[in-house]
Amino acid sequence: MSELPSSKLLLFTAAALVALSPLAMDSYLPAIPALADYLGVSAGAVSWTVSNFLLGLAAGQLIGGAISDQKGRRPVVLFGLILFALSSLALVFIDSLWSANGWRLLQGFSGGVVMVSAIAMVKDITPPERLAAQIAQIIFVVMLTPIIAPIIGAAMLPLGWQSIFILSLVAAVLLLLLVVGWVQESNAHITGKLSLSGALAQYGYVLRFQRDGVYIARWQALSLSCSALLGLVFVTASGPIIMDEYGLAPEQFPYAFGAFAVSILVGNRIGKWMVGRFPAHIIFRRGVWIQLAAIVALLVVLGFVQPPLWLALALMMVAFGTGAAIGPSGSAMFLNLLDKHFGSATAFETTLRFSLGALLGSLATALPIGHLLATTLIMFVSLLLSLWSSTVTRRFWRSL
Repeated sequence: MSELPSSKLLLFTAAALVALSPLAMDSYLPAIPALADYLGVSAGAVSWTVSNFLLGLAAGQLIGGAISDQKGRRPVVLFGLILFALSSLALVFIDSLWSANGWRLLQGFSGGVVMVSAIAMVKDITPPERLAAQIAQIIFVVMLTPIIAPIIGAAMLPLGWQSIFILSLVAAVLLLLLVVGWVQESNAHITGKLSLSGALAQYGYVLRFQRDGVYIARWQALSLSCSALLGLVFVTASGPIIMDEYGLAPEQFPYAFGAFAVSILVGNRIGKWMVGRFPAHIIFRRGVWIQLAAIVALLVVLGFVQPPLWLALALMMVAFGTGAAIGPSGSAMFLNLLDKHFGSATAFETTLRFSLGALLGSLATALPIGHLLATTLIMFVSLLLSLWSSTVTRRFWRSL
């Protein structure tokens, strides 16, 4: 099998693999009302398929990360892509909410397997001092997806909601061909033995990792996850907020949702500029404070009046864009703590992030208050937890 001709192409391939799950998730959002009509259920009930996708994504990363450390990145990516293609095909033929939830769970699981292996692949080939910049570059490519995918999804709706899943199928097959033809194994520490006890030991290494008597890896992962999951909560609740609470039509949804992705792209570029100019822990902690300030401002407005959509989105976009700016620094802080088991470490953090994001997103749509208010309250609590967790590790980062 030939090696990639350049690290740039390998990074682009990794970005495309990471973007597969956002493509499947975001192109699907405008189709929720149509699928709800077809299944004879409410749009809120169909929104649970988004949460199930995120839960599957979390589980896939938890399992895929450990296996990719043992068996290698390439075979795990290939397995995940095949499973993703099969589940996407099955979704074309769903006839009940139960089958929709089941196959979306499996689609998310396989996407998680692909995602975590691709991120670990980047860590395998990147020196520690360049990791934050490389992660920022990959996120930039990935974040084009939430801008383009909903527009594509809305444009494909006249062909039927099934066309959304055909799009995911085609994307998975194309990536499968790319990996088969170009990608070589990047993990230099393959054990070759598939072992549950080995996987548990890998996650135990991350959980028990200490510096100066502080379990710094677990606290850094929690702080990073609670800052980054804001976007996941919004993705789950965006349909009920934008289409139900504010009454926008499905064909208008991509443009309102696109503000989410644009803010992340802008934040990503700011974050890439800050890397190397300021210490990573300063970038991260100050960024969480900015996120919190934006969400508190939205809570204050909601205390008096239902804000216009533009104002609600503007304040949330500050929080999301700032999260995108500080995310690469937070991820590099976490991964650079460790010297092995990068797949398991990546899976530990992303599983925590996507699990919490899925559960909190579902909670935002289920609480008996306005969707926007529920979503904002959940984001507020999450950011408080992020700041508290970062306080635990602050002493270590200051000592560097």
